[in-house]
Amino acid sequence: MSIESRSNQYGRVFDHWQIQGFLGQGSGGKSAVFRLTRTDSNRGNSALKVINLIEERGQIDSLSDARMRDYESIREVCKRSAEQEVWLMDSLQGNTNIVDYLDHTFVDWADETGFGRDMLIRMELLTPLMTYVRTHPLEEDDVIRLGIDISRALKLCRKKGILHRDIKPENIFVSRDGDFKLGDFGIARKLENATGGLS
Repeated sequence: MSIESRSNQYGRVFDHWQIQGFLGQGSGGKSAVFRLTRTDSNRGNSALKVINLIEERGQIDSLSDARMRDYESIREVCKRSAEQEVWLMDSLQGNTNIVDYLDHTFVDWADETGFGRDMLIRMELLTPLMTYVRTHPLEEDDVIRLGIDISRALKLCRKKGILHRDIKPENIFVSRDGDFKLGDFGIARKLENATGGLS
């Protein structure tokens, strides 16, 4: 079952937040982004990034005790590894040029074809750069500002000891105020863990 189909089962997430629409899918079909709205107010929107951490074929009820222990162990290892992204985002919280992390949780799922675990990350809702430029062609001043904003984001990452490693248009977003923001820290690493490091 695809992430988009599976998300219909999640219903209300993060207390007052409800999935309202599909926004896009990551490469390889292992992640997707949705719009969230508050159920207790007509104001407030967020983005929900859903990442498929584990997907196994078959029925979870049919696993032997030994295989179930193996699966539970793998599930916890994947959880710890996946939380690296949110801890990195949390350490950069409140910066004008970095996408704001707001919350995260994990969902275990099962259907007639398989079972697994998804990670749900709630973030501020922004416009992807490639969507923005279709209606707002970038002028020279915009390109300069984009370069300055992303340089500021990378400078903060460097100060925090984080190497992003995936700077591309798909990971740049635009706020309502016109600020360019860097997102998607899924393959970022602390500098001391990066091969070669930086001096």
